[in-house]
Amino acid sequence: MKSTINLVIISHAYVYEPYRAKVEALSHYHDLNITLITPEFGLEGGGQKVYAKQYEGQDYRHIILSGYFTGKLNFFIFKNLKSTLQALNPDIILLEEEYWTQIAAQVTYITKKFFPQTKLLLLSQENICHIWEQEATSLYQKIRYRSFHFLEKYTISRLDGMIFQFPEVWNDFDERMHILGFKGIKGTLPQLGVDYHRFAQSSSDIKSIRENLGINDNTFVYGYIGRITPEKGIEDMIRAFKGWNIPNTRLCIIGNGDTEYIQSIKTLIHNLNLDDFVIMKSAIPFDDIPTYFHLFNISLLLSHTTPIWKEQFGRVIVESMAAGTPVIGSDSGAIPLVIGDTGYIVAEQNIPYIQKALIEAFENTQKYQKLSHKAQKRAQEEFSYEAIAKKTYTFIEQILNK
Repeated sequence: MKSTINLVIISHAYVYEPYRAKVEALSHYHDLNITLITPEFGLEGGGQKVYAKQYEGQDYRHIILSGYFTGKLNFFIFKNLKSTLQALNPDIILLEEEYWTQIAAQVTYITKKFFPQTKLLLLSQENICHIWEQEATSLYQKIRYRSFHFLEKYTISRLDGMIFQFPEVWNDFDERMHILGFKGIKGTLPQLGVDYHRFAQSSSDIKSIRENLGINDNTFVYGYIGRITPEKGIEDMIRAFKGWNIPNTRLCIIGNGDTEYIQSIKTLIHNLNLDDFVIMKSAIPFDDIPTYFHLFNISLLLSHTTPIWKEQFGRVIVESMAAGTPVIGSDSGAIPLVIGDTGYIVAEQNIPYIQKALIEAFENTQKYQKLSHKAQKRAQEEFSYEAIAKKTYTFIEQILNK
C-alpha cells in the first residue's frame, strides 16, 4: 500500500459525537489520513434534530456539509460534495449509508465519474433482503420502491467493496447482490461498537443513583435502556413479571417515546399490580448510561420482528456486555449474533420463555458469573472500537492490495 492513504468516511451517523470513537480508533493507524464528512444534523427517533458539533481534535479532519432533504435518510444528498472530494483527493471512500439511498447514488456517481482510481466501499446495516420491485402494494409504494431499486442497482454494480455486519447477513444477501451486479470484495464488520474502557469502568455515582431510584445495594435489577416503542418488546417485558414473587428485585425501564404509548405502558403496569416493582424513567444523558448498566444485574432487549424491520445490531447490548451485565434478548435479527453465548436468548413474544430466563438469571448465580465474564470479554474482543477499527483497516488493506 501507499505510505499515506487518504481515507474519506461519509456517514450521517457521526453527527452524534460518541460514535466518532471509531474514527478516532482508526486514526491510530498512522498511514491513514482520515477525513470525516457528515451532514449538518440528524434526527433522533422522536424527530428531534441533533446538530453536528465540529470536531476540534488533531486525529482526523471533520467537514460538515449542508445538503438537500437533510435528516431524511433515504433522500438526502450533499451540496458541494464534488469540490470537497476534489480537494481531498481520496484513495478510498468508506460510505456508511444504505445502498438504495440517494446519498449512496450521489457518492457513487461522483466517485466513478470524476475519481476513477478511488476505491469505493459501502457499509450497510441492513439485515432484511428487500426485493423492492416485488414488495410494493400501493401506488405510492410502487413509485417509491421503484426508485429504491433503480438506486440500489446503480450503486451495487459499481462498488469495489461491500460490508454487512455479520456473515449470516451475507448468507441471505449473496444471491440478491449478484443479481444487482456486485463484483467487489465482500466484508464483514459492525459499523458501531462500544467504547469498552468507558463502559467497563464502574462509577462512584452508582450509590446516589440507587438512592434516587429507591433501591438498596442488594436489589437485583432487571433493566432496559432505549426507545419506548412497541417493536422493542416493552409489553412482553412487563407481562413476563406478572405474578412475580421474588423479593428484593426490581425492573427499571429508561427511555422516551410517544406519550400515548407510554401511558398505555403505565396502565399495563398498574393492571398487573406492578406499580411498586417497575421503575420508569425518562431518557438519561449519554454520559450516565455506563453507570446504569453497572447498576443493572441483567439487561433486556426483547425486540419484535416486523415486516419492514428487525433488530439490526442493538448497540445497548454491547454496552451492557462491556459493563459485565449479561443480556436477555429475543431472537429478532442480530440480537443472537451479538450476544453469542454470553447471555440468554428467548423466542420473540414468548412470555413463558422470557419469564423462565428471568428466573434462571436470578437463581443460577454460578452461570450468571460465567456469563458476566464472557460478556465483558466478548465486548472487548469483538465489539470495542479498537477491534472494529482493526477489522476496518484490514479490509481497507485487502481492497487496496487487490
